[in-house]
This record gives sequence, C-alpha cells and structure tokens, in this order.
Amino acid sequence: MDNKLTKLDSKAALHKYLTDGGLSYLVLGSGSEAPREFYAVDFPGPRTFRIGLIANGSGIQPSFFYSSNKQYWVIGFDARIGIVDTNAMRSIAEIPLDGVFFEFAVCDSEDGFVAVHELGAVKLSFLGARKWSISTDILESWRIESDDKLTLRQQDGKEIVADLNSGKLFA
Repeated sequence: MDNKLTKLDSKAALHKYLTDGGLSYLVLGSGSEAPREFYAVDFPGPRTFRIGLIANGSGIQPSFFYSSNKQYWVIGFDARIGIVDTNAMRSIAEIPLDGVFFEFAVCDSEDGFVAVHELGAVKLSFLGARKWSISTDILESWRIESDDKLTLRQQDGKEIVADLNSGKLFA
C-alpha cells in the first residue's frame, strides 16, 4: 500500500472508502463551507491508516509529505495545511492560509516547512506554530535561490525576496 491520493465522487463514497478494510482513519476539512471534492490517502507504516480530505475544490490537487522522522504527515489543500501526528494517530492542526494552497517550497527542515499559497508564503513548525508569514498580492510564480532565499513574483511583476529561515525581507 503506497500513499497514493485517491479522488472520490462524494462524501458518502469517501466515508465508505475510509471505513472499508478496518483501518484507522481521520478526516481533515470537515468544516469546509462548500465541499465539492473528496480525497483519501493511505499511509503505510507500522500503523497503516487513512486520511480523508473534504475540499471546496480550488482546482489544485492536494499535496503531502512526511517529516524525516516520519512522525508527522503534512497535507496542503484548499486554503489550509493539515498536520497529522502518526504516532498518536490524531490531527495536530488545520492551519488556515491567506490564499489557496499552491505547494510546499521546503518540505522538511529541522524546525518546520514552508508552504506557498496564492497570496504569499508561510513557515510552520510540525506542531502548527507559525514561524513567519509573508503577505503579497496574487502570486504568479516563486523560486528558491541559493538554498536560503525565497523569491515570490507577483502578477504585477514585482518580486519579493525573503530569507527562508527567518522570513526577513531583503531590500
């Protein structure tokens, strides 16, 4: 069993998928205002389990990774980040973002990860604490330069450059 993302047709189909097979499961996004997309991910390991995602349907497929010590699964979807503790088999946090989640820029540094979203970027710890946040106008693209600089390019062409560790902006 690999950690493949499976898209399902309805909330009922998601529930059936999660409960079939007798595996432990949890659901993220149950508070979605207008759920239109439903996903499930199987996470193998010593304690195989499933995570269900209920999403509004931003048009961007959910993305996930696990920490290097394999204790935390981090999932980006809609305009939020979900963090799951695989040892305790529980959701640690669902952190709202300022805009639609795009992707993870840095997946696993010792003190957390960086997620890029429609209106900026944020660095979070694996316990859900916000280390820094950068707000922008709508992003067109982003890139990492020399392993410690994050460049965010807005639709108007303006670039914002920040230190990946501290979030401090460069002039």
